[in-house]
Amino acid sequence: RRDRCYGCGRCLPVCPWGLIAAHSYPTPIDAVAQQVLSQVDALEIHTHVGEHAAFKDLWQTLQPWIGNLQIISISCPDGDGLINYLKDLQQIMKAPESSLGEDLRDSAIALKIALKTKPHNAIWQNVIWQTDGRPMSGDIGKGTTHAAIRLAEKVLQSDLLGYVQLAGGTNQYTVPKLYELGLLAHAKSLNGSMNGATRLVSGVAYGSFARRLLVSFTDQTLYLEETPALLWKAVAIAESLIAPLKRPI
Repeated sequence: RRDRCYGCGRCLPVCPWGLIAAHSYPTPIDAVAQQVLSQVDALEIHTHVGEHAAFKDLWQTLQPWIGNLQIISISCPDGDGLINYLKDLQQIMKAPESSLGEDLRDSAIALKIALKTKPHNAIWQNVIWQTDGRPMSGDIGKGTTHAAIRLAEKVLQSDLLGYVQLAGGTNQYTVPKLYELGLLAHAKSLNGSMNGATRLVSGVAYGSFARRLLVSFTDQTLYLEETPALLWKAVAIAESLIAPLKRPI
């Protein structure tokens, strides 16, 4: 049933006749914002170079809930004019409420009073720039991690304010390579990695690669938490991936 589908895609290969079809459609932010955004403290936005208008529209729509957030992640792949585009997004996020429409501004202020949250214009200071080297690759080769690191270095060399996190092409080679290059920040240096003289990578996101490691567990049951032995095997695999990030430097 369409109303019970959440888009996992697992049903598609089940039918040998290929009679199951999938259709993608965007969900308006207004449909979920009121129920979801008032209960979260972090948000990740995916964008591409040149999508100024779409980002600005989304940012304005989010205004009533921005004050409830602690951090924003902006994920973007490389493209011509990437740094200038990210700087433009930074300016959009820094824009004062006076640049918003009157109705939107009033609703944002009213919700902030109700939630007793901080002003929206403080959030741009807590931005994670997620450098999407090779989006959704899941590749295990060294080449993909090099692409991810090159893009991160590009952003690190800019004067964008915020943290830099690798994504897209990250795998088992990523953290060792970051250590080799001296590019990985640790807890004591995170403030410096944001805007100091020496910019460093503050984190690594594992998406498709992590799913490849864990799919053998998740395919065995829909309720992994109800199978403790299987669950802890999956946790051990996940820990082996993130443990190198937490080692002392």
